[in-house]
Amino acid sequence: MTISGISGGHSGYGMNVGRGSAVGGSKIEARSDVDSVREKGLVAFARDAKKTAWEEKLKQWREEAMKTMGLTQDRLDAMPPEQRSAALKMVEEAVQQKIKDAMESARKQGKDGVSVPQFVNMSV
Repeated sequence: MTISGISGGHSGYGMNVGRGSAVGGSKIEARSDVDSVREKGLVAFARDAKKTAWEEKLKQWREEAMKTMGLTQDRLDAMPPEQRSAALKMVEEAVQQKIKDAMESARKQGKDGVSVPQFVNMSV
């Protein structure tokens, strides 16, 4: 992509920016959102972004529930199977309650009562 001068014409100082360009001797491999949209399409990109945001939120809620219960992965691993099962069930119930609360909050905020939580800001 070439960035042209402010006036809209080519100023001679354009920058060629592309994937895998070298900066300071190291290769940049990070893909931009624009590249992802071009590759997948806008709908698929938005769906994947929303899915990723939900996965991150669920992971956060699980970690919060475990912390509240004083659990760590090491402590879970050291528990007998029955106790571990019960602890994991309590964590799952706490996460399910968070999901239920988030959905209820979204419904209250939605005009038609069908809205779902939005953890991804797609505004530009």
